[in-house]
Amino acid sequence: MDWFVVDMAGMKLGISLRAVEVCALGVPCVSMSLSYVKGFYTTLAMIAFWGTIAFSLPVLFQGGSRLLTGYANPMISRRAYLPAMTLVLVAGAAGYLFGPDVGRANIEMMSMMSIEVTRTFAPLMLIGGLGLGIAVLHISAAEESDDVGSYQPLPVAIAKAVPASPPEVAPPAPAPAATPPVHATQPAHLEGKLAYAVRSGEITKMGIDAWREDGEPVLVLWRDLVAVVVRRLPAELDGALFVDLVSRPGSTLRLLPWTRLTGEAAMASDNEGVRSLVAALRTLAPEVRLDGATRNFVDTMEAPAQFPDRVALETHDARVDRLGEGR
Repeated sequence: MDWFVVDMAGMKLGISLRAVEVCALGVPCVSMSLSYVKGFYTTLAMIAFWGTIAFSLPVLFQGGSRLLTGYANPMISRRAYLPAMTLVLVAGAAGYLFGPDVGRANIEMMSMMSIEVTRTFAPLMLIGGLGLGIAVLHISAAEESDDVGSYQPLPVAIAKAVPASPPEVAPPAPAPAATPPVHATQPAHLEGKLAYAVRSGEITKMGIDAWREDGEPVLVLWRDLVAVVVRRLPAELDGALFVDLVSRPGSTLRLLPWTRLTGEAAMASDNEGVRSLVAALRTLAPEVRLDGATRNFVDTMEAPAQFPDRVALETHDARVDRLGEGR
């Protein structure tokens, strides 16, 4: 599109970001190089043209990735914001501050003609398109409220198996969260069956130093913590309550009722104990995110969401391991 239209006696110039089109009465229109236009406009126009083409690539990639896979890399979006804002300034300068100088553009007879330069809507359209691209980058990389994993409400039969208020019940065994060193015993048939499972860990003011069941030590600093997810395992895996600490890819930590935690907070197998643990984690890592289901569990008396089967759990495992990319 033409950004500026120059009317002269019997001649009209259409100036775009790449060329100048000269039209005269009775003569076919001729396209000329933008170098015939003097001033800053030429440089700004070329930057705006080629820069916008380059900016469209991450926009298409992020938008397509979110639509096709449900996930877009937040690091790509963050790195594209500054070039996008620079292009907005360049386009605004080219369209509204430094218009084309055609008063003596290699045509000597122009000195005897009256020249009228009109700006079109093209600069405003480009600025609006860049703003739309920035919005696409932001929305595609933003985490949806319930986008951490699919889940179903906890069945009534499973909910009855969990003691509602351990202090009011007097079971033969002590309550799981009575003292930090006392924990539930891991069922033998779940040994090695759960990804990211933590055997023991120490919570400090700087982070959590944990040992996973596979023997791998993992240190997660609170500044690297991305999200906290609370769910129940599928019924076929005993429906145990667990807390996922999502950070860098490969460093997800899954706290289970039998995880031995020491330090600033402890893990418990009942709802109130897990709510207290999440509250402590949010104090240690104020910027940590909670998905919609976890917020409902923490802020209300609703039962935690439960995965319906192992397939849903495996899908969740693959997804949370990608949430920390770009940290």
